[in-house]
Amino acid sequence: MLNLPFLTLAKNQNKFLVVDINSKSVICLAIYVDVQNNAKIIGLGNSPLEEKAVSSGNIIDFDQVTEALKQAVVKATTDSGEKIKQVIFGVSGDLALGLVTTAKAGRSQSTVISEQEIKQVQQTILENAIIQARNEILETTGNSDIEIEPITTSNIYTKVNGRFIANPIGVEGESVEIAMFTAFTPSYHTKTLQKLARKVGLNILAIASEMYALTTSIRPGAPTLADYVVINIGSDFTDVAVVFGNGIVATKCLCIGADHFTKEISLKMGLTFNEAEKMKASYTYEKLAQSESLVVQNCMHETLETWLDGLELLFEEFSGVKTFASNIFLVGEGSKLPDIYDFVSREPWTKSIAFKAPPEFNKLKLDNMTKISDSTGQADQAEYLLPSALASIYLEMNSQG
Repeated sequence: MLNLPFLTLAKNQNKFLVVDINSKSVICLAIYVDVQNNAKIIGLGNSPLEEKAVSSGNIIDFDQVTEALKQAVVKATTDSGEKIKQVIFGVSGDLALGLVTTAKAGRSQSTVISEQEIKQVQQTILENAIIQARNEILETTGNSDIEIEPITTSNIYTKVNGRFIANPIGVEGESVEIAMFTAFTPSYHTKTLQKLARKVGLNILAIASEMYALTTSIRPGAPTLADYVVINIGSDFTDVAVVFGNGIVATKCLCIGADHFTKEISLKMGLTFNEAEKMKASYTYEKLAQSESLVVQNCMHETLETWLDGLELLFEEFSGVKTFASNIFLVGEGSKLPDIYDFVSREPWTKSIAFKAPPEFNKLKLDNMTKISDSTGQADQAEYLLPSALASIYLEMNSQG
């Protein structure tokens, strides 16, 4: 079961928007949902932002982001010929702390489990998760005054008498154990997104964890592939999500992303940030002479080493994970950089991490997602995959009625 504080679906509403706000641009996708509850991307808008308008997901220049969102919405909805007002905002990076909390309750064997009983256990889990999240934020930031709120909660599993069960209501048992994934975001960010929606004339369906959306939408290549890791290399951060049994169990964030590689090119080659970004793109798509490619590669090398060291430490911080699946998906803007694949494929760093088998790295594609397709011919690019995955939030709620 998925719970989102904002989401209310209007009857006969089959079109909505999804929005991703990152340090480079505001991305908006228009989505159509058919009667079989399949999502199709029918429009795409991408409005660039000036440097420092958004930092680590935080909206710094509200007016600029507002204008960019307006433009992105217009671009995404032009072909549909109608105004689409319902929107799902995605949250990622430092602004989406995800964790799993478990609670176990003893009870009388002679009575059946009620819905109210399950809700009480879930409420206990949520209260404990908030404490756990606040402690993690305090540990990483040193700030105990940051107010947070849940944006996504979902059951990972339920056990009765130690045995997994899909629906415990009406079942007899001496114990009930529930594990729930919860994603939190700072309250100030929620309020900023609400203000942004009002300015642009949009109605918020949900504010949701992008990593949760992605992991619920992934269709593994083999039916038995239920355990994997997702590494999302965003503009100014790297997210890692651990998935077991098709359920996300934890997320961690590293504050190094694709923009840091651009900044090194800018610094060492004496270019503006935008010029360095174009140089990096030319390098990525093999449009530079060999001599220029070597210069760009050397500019990024030290930061890539730092990024890999940080990634190794990040994996070590997953204290509740004993072993990691060997299947690893790479996604996000930074995954386009060929050096990323080369660096993560190095054996030494993975030897210190408890992988079940030598890890295999694959770039995520839209084809890996279930029930989400694209009619624009553009959404299979790395930067659009996480926004595309937000459609799964709507589909999951829609399927629950």
